[in-house]
Amino acid sequence: MSSLKSTEAKQPLTTWSYLACLITAIKERISLRTIPATGEITFLFNPRSQSWAEHFALNSGHSGHIEGITATGRATAKLLVFNRPTRILERQLLISQNCYL
Repeated sequence: MSSLKSTEAKQPLTTWSYLACLITAIKERISLRTIPATGEITFLFNPRSQSWAEHFALNSGHSGHIEGITATGRATAKLLVFNRPTRILERQLLISQNCYL
């Protein structure tokens, strides 16, 4: 895990450090994703150990759009398709009824 933290500091991964990260992830069964735009490897959001507010934000207003504000948030939002049109409509309805936390 410590080798992956270097990617958060925008340091490039070498082949060996990439393999070390991969082996660690497999051992610990951690989900990793690559962000296509940057090639950065990141963990997916883990609700058991991470705070939602650190990685995501509900777009201001009543748009119902969830934005990833960290690499982890962006990768998770993309993988889980947080902003599929039907999900946005559901969120908008909940927001309008003051039922969305």
